[in-house]
Amino acid sequence: MSKFLRTVLFVFFSFYYILIIVTSSAYFSEKIGLMRLFGGAHFERVTPTIYVGTYPEGEIWEKIKQNKIRRIVSILNPIYPFSKELVAKERKLCKEKGIAFIDLPGVRIDDPALFSEFLALVSEEEMPTYIHAYRYGDTIRAISRVLRSRVGHSPQKKEKQSPGK
Repeated sequence: MSKFLRTVLFVFFSFYYILIIVTSSAYFSEKIGLMRLFGGAHFERVTPTIYVGTYPEGEIWEKIKQNKIRRIVSILNPIYPFSKELVAKERKLCKEKGIAFIDLPGVRIDDPALFSEFLALVSEEEMPTYIHAYRYGDTIRAISRVLRSRVGHSPQKKEKQSPGK
């Protein structure tokens, strides 16, 4: 491998490592907010009692409070860096706020048995629920589609909210 390529790779991975360290610190997490760096926060109502979105930080917690959400289901993928720390932080905040917290790591749409079990769990009660992954990606979009189709809920105007706006 050429010296130039090694240097480029070294700089790239060094930058990535520093970015992960900085964004995981409590100080920078509060000041910058990871969602602002990586695609923005997302909060959306998909059924009368179920909301989906990104990892709850900052303004998302305000939306959770406004919508009187009583249960949070985290499907953070355990392969992401710092997922254990994020889940622990979220579990603590939920306990302080009196919100039920369920951790279902790595629910995937390509695992029909696990996905069906997950859908049965979140659909069994009429409890205001917020389901989230780290970012708004394919799994959350699939969950939204399936839940909408199950209850026949397709609102004319989606409540798609970017908390920063």
